[in-house]
Amino acid sequence: LDELSQDNLYEIIIRPHPILPMTKLKKYIQINYSKLKNVNVSSEGSINKDLEKVSVVIYRESTIALEAIAFGLPVICFQSHPIISFDPLFELHDFKWNVDESVKLEPILKQIIEMDDNFFYNEKQKALQYIKQYFSDMCITCVLW
Repeated sequence: LDELSQDNLYEIIIRPHPILPMTKLKKYIQINYSKLKNVNVSSEGSINKDLEKVSVVIYRESTIALEAIAFGLPVICFQSHPIISFDPLFELHDFKWNVDESVKLEPILKQIIEMDDNFFYNEKQKALQYIKQYFSDMCITCVLW
């Protein structure tokens, strides 16, 4: 929010985890996001409605990343733990960018937006294949148990 809310180039949709709604989160956010025209808090019940509205998903240790990739959206993972990763896409290297608080988001967003159509499509296909394999391996593991 600090970086991207400063100008209105990007519309930001915040979708907090149901266990930690904005009523509990807002005390940790330094910016008065409610006064920003380009920042909205999701009120949709279905994640698909939010995914239909966005071009990129920025997430932190969330399975929303799996849904975003399956939806065909590039993802940016905010990694808060340099040693231990709780990222469900920790082995994905295509269609995904990893950042921490030292990385500026705007250059990454521009890189994604300016990606060649063929390259974008190929990266998306690799990521979709990763998701298929991810769930295929998970189902095999469940059957073996």
